Amino acid sequence: MRDLEFVFGQLLKDRRIAMGLSPKQLAEKLGYRNIVKGIRRINEAEEGGGDNNKLQEIMAVLGVTEADRAQCRVEQGKQILEKIKTLPKFKPVLVYRIFACLYANVKIPEELTTEEQLKEFAGNFARERKCLAWLKLDYNLTYFINIEGKVLGPDRSLSSLPYAYVK
Repeated sequence: MRDLEFVFGQLLKDRRIAMGLSPKQLAEKLGYRNIVKGIRRINEAEEGGGDNNKLQEIMAVLGVTEADRAQCRVEQGKQILEKIKTLPKFKPVLVYRIFACLYANVKIPEELTTEEQLKEFAGNFARERKCLAWLKLDYNLTYFINIEGKVLGPDRSLSSLPYAYVK
C-alpha cells in the first residue's frame, strides 16, 4: 500500500473541476463501462489513494505530469512538517508484534530519557521475547527492531504519521 498523497489528490480534483468534468464524465473519458466503479476510483485518487496504474490513466486525461506529482510530494512534506510543529510533545512508544495483525504497546520506564537508552531497552525487549518491535521516538522518527534485538533505522519518513494529523 502506498502513502496517501492528499496534496496530489487535491490537484487532480482541482484540475478535473477546472476542465469542467464531473466524476461521471471523467469516468466515461477513462473508458469505464461500470461508471460507479470509475467514480469510486476517481474519488480514491482525489482523496490521495488508489492504484498507481489508474492514477497514471487519470493523470493522462487531466494533463497532470510526474513533475506536478513530485512537486505535490514536496509541498505535502512541507505541510506535514509544519503541522508537526503544532502538535503536542511526543511521548516515545514501543510497539511489538504479538502475532500476525496483533500488536501491543510496551510501558517504557520513565527513567529512560535518552535515545540510546530507549533503543537499548527496545532491543533487549525484542531479543528476550523474540518478536518484532517498533520504537517511535517522534512524529517522524521510528526505529525497527528485529527479533535478534538489532535496532535498524532511523526511519524519518512521514508515512507513519496519522492521517488525521496532516489533513
